[in-house]
Formats: sequence, structure tokens, C-alpha cells
Amino acid sequence: MANNKKKIKLTPQEEGYLSDLSRKKRYSRQPKKLGSLLSRLMARRGYGQVAAMENLQTAWQEVAGRLAQGSRVLKLEKNRLEIGVKSSVVMQELQFNRRRYLKQLTTKHNLNIDDLHFRIVPH
Repeated sequence: MANNKKKIKLTPQEEGYLSDLSRKKRYSRQPKKLGSLLSRLMARRGYGQVAAMENLQTAWQEVAGRLAQGSRVLKLEKNRLEIGVKSSVVMQELQFNRRRYLKQLTTKHNLNIDDLHFRIVPH
């Protein structure tokens, strides 16, 4: 059987264009996975930090019990959890139980916290 396909002659300019197209296809970027895009977006917008602060606040409320009503988590920096309290009376009570709270946060809630710091802040 004879091959009935005709070969088309291309100009050097057309050949260059085709080789550019084939090279672009070969080296084009692959689509990114949705999971990686979402994680980058969450990090950029700070949603991860909001969720982490909510988790810290929940853990703090469990540990502090009734005194959690007069306090809130402010920040976690360098393994030091800073708690804002509404009065000096609440702060004194929390400081009295500091070691127990710290132990519960690290063991029961699996948090990497070395110190608790209390500060009076307006609620």
C-alpha cells in the first residue's frame, strides 16, 4: 500500500513558529493543586492565625474554668501565652494558679507553652 499523504512544505518562518509552539507546550506550567492554592490564600489572608487563636481561646476557657469569663487570650509569642484580664482581682487569682494552668495547657491540650503572662486590659 502506498502512503497517500502529501507533505506540505513550510517556510523557515513557519517552521520556527511551529517549533516555538511545541517548546511552549513542553515547558508550560502545570495547573496548581487546589489544596496548595487554598493554603497559600489562607496564609496570606491570616485565616490560619484566626483559627489558631480560637483554638487557644477554647483551650484557655477549659483550663481557667469560671475565671475565663474575666479573661481572654491576647497572643502567643515565643512560647509565651499572654492573657488579658479585666481586673486585678482576676489577675491575682489566675497568677495564683499559673503553674496548674500551664501544666494543663501543655499536657491536656498538647500546646507548646513555656510561660503564662497576665495583663489588665479593658474588655
